Amino acid sequence: MATKPTPEQAAKYILQIMVKKFNVRGGQILMRNSLITPFSTDGWQSSDETAGLQYAVQKGWVTVKENIITLTDDGYAAA
Repeated sequence: MATKPTPEQAAKYILQIMVKKFNVRGGQILMRNSLITPFSTDGWQSSDETAGLQYAVQKGWVTVKENIITLTDDGYAAA
């Protein structure tokens, strides 16, 4: 990426990965390590992922427990 993305942009990218790449729906889970390859191959950094997850949690789009990300219905709608 040419410029540093905002946490909101990173959060929305995470939602896109969950919904479009892995077909996750509201209430379903994704292991956090599943984000590593999409983030690294698309020019994002691990700090972007961390900031994006924090933003997504604050917005109620996902919940994170240990290494498991659960997509909420609101998160699915936001994707």
